[in-house]
Amino acid sequence: MTMSADIAARRRQYRLALSQSHHARPAAWWRSVICLGLLVASMALWWAGLGYVDPARMGGLGLVTILPTMHFAGLGLVIVGFVVSVGGERPVRVLPALFLGVLIAYLHATPAIAYETLRYSWAWKHIGVIDFIMRTGSLDLDAQFLSAYFNWPAFFAGAAWLAALLGLGPLEIANAARFFPILLNLGYAALLPGIFFNLGASRRMALVGTALFILGNWVGQDYFSPQGTAFLFYLAVVYLATGVLALEPAGWRMRFYGLIARNTGFEIVTGRTRSDRSGAALLGICALVLIGLIIAMHQLTPLLVLSATFGLFVIGRLRIDLFVFALLAELLWLFYFADSFLAPELRDIIEGFGAVGEQTFGRLVDLHMVSDEQRIVALASRLLSAGIGLLAVLGGIIRLFQRKLDLAALVLLAAPLPLVVATPYGGEVIFRVYFYCLPFLAFFAAIPFAGRQRMGFLSGFVLMVVMTVFAGGFILANNGKDAQYRFTPLEVEASDWLYSRAQPGELLIEGARNYPSQFRNYENFIYVPLSEELPEANQELTSDPAGLVVRWLSEAQHGGYVIITRSQKNMYYSLGLLSEGGLDAVEAALLASPELKVVFANRDAAIFTLR
Repeated sequence: MTMSADIAARRRQYRLALSQSHHARPAAWWRSVICLGLLVASMALWWAGLGYVDPARMGGLGLVTILPTMHFAGLGLVIVGFVVSVGGERPVRVLPALFLGVLIAYLHATPAIAYETLRYSWAWKHIGVIDFIMRTGSLDLDAQFLSAYFNWPAFFAGAAWLAALLGLGPLEIANAARFFPILLNLGYAALLPGIFFNLGASRRMALVGTALFILGNWVGQDYFSPQGTAFLFYLAVVYLATGVLALEPAGWRMRFYGLIARNTGFEIVTGRTRSDRSGAALLGICALVLIGLIIAMHQLTPLLVLSATFGLFVIGRLRIDLFVFALLAELLWLFYFADSFLAPELRDIIEGFGAVGEQTFGRLVDLHMVSDEQRIVALASRLLSAGIGLLAVLGGIIRLFQRKLDLAALVLLAAPLPLVVATPYGGEVIFRVYFYCLPFLAFFAAIPFAGRQRMGFLSGFVLMVVMTVFAGGFILANNGKDAQYRFTPLEVEASDWLYSRAQPGELLIEGARNYPSQFRNYENFIYVPLSEELPEANQELTSDPAGLVVRWLSEAQHGGYVIITRSQKNMYYSLGLLSEGGLDAVEAALLASPELKVVFANRDAAIFTLR
């Protein structure tokens, strides 16, 4: 080719590239404009829709029964905008992250703002522990109630310190704590894309996986609690362990992976290894601090840390240092600091190790007992979990067809599974295992939609449909019990009146634990929840509830109270307890009894004591 012909060819290539860039830029620019418009419109619809959410009209399906049409329309715009923002050749800069933030607002900020009070009774109990620490300046390691919290006190001690610094009392803490799920989910959403990227995902796949995690996280462990915070710290440890602290597999492991690749054609994906390891020592110290906080905060999450760090060491991605530190620190904590709690339980823990039975699944709802509405809620939660699981299986199959084995992701996915045989954890372990597995289920579930270099129209459309179905399932599964989990300001007022007047040793007969309970001066009462006396006391509660209550109060050395609330009644109806009139019949009998008097009452609560 002559010099002039070569120059002419180069000019044609330059003009073609320039023409393509001129065509590409407007397309990307218009996509950004469309996404920005959808983002603003969805935020406006959410904010406007909040004014139409009336918790007083809530039905048996919970939050979904009071959400206005504009809320669902705005949620649809969020899903469409997110899919458009991650589609095409590459995701649109920062917009997908903004859509994830708005999605979290729709799912978690809506009840926090609309309900006006802290949701879920266990969150109120956590405030009671904080209140005790603030009042006494100490821990009660041998407490009759909630003793586990004092033996793993990091969350409560930290919250007590912050509340004292800000001058907050129990009710002010409760008012702030209702926004805690938003903060935790924003933290999860900030860490997960980095973890997925470290495991070998593209930016699009990392964003889609994070969205699926947010929609699949229905189990409600992200309330004001040690476990939700400990899981956030666990994700931070995983981010460091798969990122700046990660190693390139070497030695026999590298030879073994090479042998597999040569003989099977599979690529062993252990994740990305950073060439720039500046600051690794400091970040390694940060990982040790996070592990220490997890061990001092929660009973179950340290076992997850041990399993994950050991698994990453086995495949050559991590030095054994983190695992050894976590193991020694956990043993020290269990057999020194928490010895008073662990010693009486140790024999039962050892005998129960490896037993997977009825107690493991003890918190699964019996569909034959509950109301029709709660049957729908239970089915929605199970179908949502199954949907995430099936997508993850499909993603794993696709990777096998692509001749890739995501070894590090599989190790982290399997890390929680030993917990099933390690402890039944009060029948909740199956929910915790799902929660702990969910980030890596979401990693594989994103592959069918974002595992290729480009997201086509069909993949984007199917992703919109799946996210829409999952969003509806999340609202039912996560907020379907809010007729009982949501407390009115009048219920809070009644509880505050009761606990402010509590005297040491008094008996408190509760319709159920499901109300704003134990959040102030909690150690003063001896508690008898009627719901936990069933079915032994079922006959007396049905035939002569007033006589039973009067006898218990008369036998109490220091007297006491009975409290019946709206949320307790809803719990009885939802779970099919005392079908003959439920807790309303019990309350009516107490009102009619000449031996009892009402000492406090409003529309949503009544408190009784002996005349």
